[in-house]
Amino acid sequence: MDDDQSQINSSASNLQEEAQIRSVLYGVLVQIYMDRHSWHSALDVIDNALQVLPRTQHRLLLYKYRVLIKSKLGLSISTDMIKFREQGELQLARMWRQVALMAKKRDHVINAYQHAIATLQVIFFFSFFCFVFLNKIENEIYF
Repeated sequence: MDDDQSQINSSASNLQEEAQIRSVLYGVLVQIYMDRHSWHSALDVIDNALQVLPRTQHRLLLYKYRVLIKSKLGLSISTDMIKFREQGELQLARMWRQVALMAKKRDHVINAYQHAIATLQVIFFFSFFCFVFLNKIENEIYF
């Protein structure tokens, strides 16, 4: 029984390791295309990789590249940003900042920074209200 369990654990570990290696190799290939400014080729590689790689956390780097490249090309990134929302507000705000740095059009840069700020405001307002509630100081706060 223990041998069966250890084989299952070993097999799962090998699959995770393989997924990680494959994701990194795809990431290197994408980075090569990005260095050559072959943005559309990089997007093609990412789309192919996301079809063949298992749905694990290792794909997150490829989603990041996809968002940044689409931002660079002025393409819509709204559906791609959903993946970063799942990573938490701070990670989402960081990603919006990177989008702003990569965007070419002024209105896209402003929009990305607005999203980053709005995301961070949610975090800080929530923290503030938790502090007020836990410390029972709501009568001392003026808005």
